[in-house]
Amino acid sequence: MSNGTKIVATTLLALASAATYAGPYSPSESERSYVTVAVGKTDTGEKGFDEGDYISGALGWQFNKNWGIEGSYADIGDIHSDAPVPGIGIVEFQGSAFVVSLVGIIPVTGFMNLYGKFGLAFWDAELNVPGEGELQSFNGEDIALSVGAEFRLNDSWSALAEYQRIDLNDSGDDEWELDGDLDSWSVGIRYSF
Repeated sequence: MSNGTKIVATTLLALASAATYAGPYSPSESERSYVTVAVGKTDTGEKGFDEGDYISGALGWQFNKNWGIEGSYADIGDIHSDAPVPGIGIVEFQGSAFVVSLVGIIPVTGFMNLYGKFGLAFWDAELNVPGEGELQSFNGEDIALSVGAEFRLNDSWSALAEYQRIDLNDSGDDEWELDGDLDSWSVGIRYSF
């Protein structure tokens, strides 16, 4: 189990325990708008690369108790190679994505929801040699999938834990081809209005 997975699992357990003692939440209406900020870790799944820091922000609208839409932006930080690439040296991967998603929500209790997102990610990435510049840039529009849990703390505030996978596929015209998945684990806070 990776460190990112352990952090999310521990956070989910702690939030579930806290939500149990917080008492039930009964929203007066299921329609709401919200703003979310989250931090976490990102992994390319490629051997020889470390995890990157992840930060994201989202704006969404839940139009009933089971469905919503969301737009989010994520910066995946810098992911460095653990060892020099032959003939090149240490390389780093940097990227960002704007994701538009349909959100499906399953209310579990009055204070806990499980959710899944199906969306389209518009992403940009660069492969760089630190101190020397860009080797190649990539971009694409690919599928993004997420699952998570929301723990309602009161009428306005929620804590979140989420796993997201973005399929990255850009054959490009240059020497390098990008074809893989970008996995992110995050915890966040949501303000509903």
